[in-house]
Amino acid sequence: MIGDLLAYVSDDLNRYICKNQGLSQDEQKVLLSYVVDQDGSIATNEQNVVLVTLVDLALDPLAYSQRVHSVSGGALTQEIQYNSLHVNLMVLFSAYFKGDRAKDALNYLTLIIQFFQSKASYTRANSPNLPNGVERLEFSMEPLDFNAQNHMWGILGAKYMPSVVYKVRMISFQDDETLDDELIRTVDVVT
Repeated sequence: MIGDLLAYVSDDLNRYICKNQGLSQDEQKVLLSYVVDQDGSIATNEQNVVLVTLVDLALDPLAYSQRVHSVSGGALTQEIQYNSLHVNLMVLFSAYFKGDRAKDALNYLTLIIQFFQSKASYTRANSPNLPNGVERLEFSMEPLDFNAQNHMWGILGAKYMPSVVYKVRMISFQDDETLDDELIRTVDVVT
């Protein structure tokens, strides 16, 4: 699901950039890609593009992670499933441009920020083709100080590129095929 989701967002951002730059919608200006491969080489042969890279995945500590379903029986009998997991993604959007096109890289970075300012939330209403299992996404810019940026680029094994990091909330992983012994079947309250 994460790959499908980031590919969907990348395609949406690509359409926005192509429209704003007067380019054909067939051009690929946004790529879902690593920044570098495991051998340390640049991960893509394309230049003058935006790279979309997952840099972190973390449990959302504020998310409610259980579902309550009413079942037949007394009014206080409930079935509770603990099989939902909510995570946040940290996604890096970097402008990978040749050195003589630094102005273009910064303009693309501006377009990325404008895009997520105008569409900070993905819902079924504004994005009906969201991948299955995703009902809502919230994008918020994640400010990184110089040390955090240095650390991130060092971990990635790459040289700095003009970039911005967005936190993507709320990816919910749900397995509807729960093992029977994982369920609390009933809760009876005796007064």
